[in-house]
Amino acid sequence: MKKIIYLLSGISFFVLLASIFIYFYANASLAEGSFRVSVNLTEDTGGFDVSPGALSFGKVPIGGSATRNILIENKYSFPIYVESDVEGTVEDLILFNNLKKVESYQNISISVSAFGRRNFPLGNYEGIFYYKIKRDLGR
Repeated sequence: MKKIIYLLSGISFFVLLASIFIYFYANASLAEGSFRVSVNLTEDTGGFDVSPGALSFGKVPIGGSATRNILIENKYSFPIYVESDVEGTVEDLILFNNLKKVESYQNISISVSAFGRRNFPLGNYEGIFYYKIKRDLGR
């Protein structure tokens, strides 16, 4: 009887270790980063800002919107997915699809839009756009 208990304990321990390994393997980031995002909410004029290192929407009028695209290239031989988030004062003005799957050796474009919401004070809104690239394991 003790041999069976020891055998079951050993199998349980092995399953626990395998589960921990699979969890960390599945959730490990392949790449991650961030860049600045900004919107200048104005009363009636729009304008562009084409800063190369930032997600800058320039002037967005109340009731208007502006959209920028982020190109995601998958150079891996397996599918990946991209998680993203925005933090800061700009957070409530930005809309984007948070999770995108990219097949191996494919490219996609993520659209990020800024909306001039009517009940927000005029002025500059800033924040950080974060992203993580992970393996797609059938999520």
